[in-house]
Amino acid sequence: MEAAELASMTMELFSLDYWDTFYTNKDNLKQAKIDFFENIIKYLPAMVIVDQFQHWMYENPNHTIQERNDTYLKLYKTYQSSVVNINGYEHWISTGWLPILHIFEVPFYYVEYAIAQIGALNMYKQYKENPKEALQNYKKALSLGSSKSLKEVYEAAGIRFDFSEDTIKNLMLFVEKELELLEGL
Repeated sequence: MEAAELASMTMELFSLDYWDTFYTNKDNLKQAKIDFFENIIKYLPAMVIVDQFQHWMYENPNHTIQERNDTYLKLYKTYQSSVVNINGYEHWISTGWLPILHIFEVPFYYVEYAIAQIGALNMYKQYKENPKEALQNYKKALSLGSSKSLKEVYEAAGIRFDFSEDTIKNLMLFVEKELELLEGL
């Protein structure tokens, strides 16, 4: 399944150059692209929160409702930006895990989105540097389907299966530059 998420998220990024077909107004096009990149930045930490929260729940099967909510809030405070003052909203944030259906329907799948998004950003970075090569690598990776490990799929795509702090930092700097370019339009 992870390779499918990599495929779809990469295609979203590859399609950015063609969004003007739908967004015929330049200002709307610019805002849609900005929103798209900002949502990536916003949701990566959320994916990590959900994954760590699920691990905690399964490792602590006798937890109370209060412990569950407290843990979710603690993870939220750890990974989300401190720019927004959440004072007075802790209760609402602590129950923020409730509407996330993945927790109930497909436990431990949420992190797949983070893995795929990081891979997709790497593919997009490759695409910005050399579109033809990136598309060839993309097709090669897709041709493997689930016949190979995810690491091998990433290698076929010409990207590293690497989620280190340095990799994430470099990708976020790349996204920041993309946002700066959009802001300058």
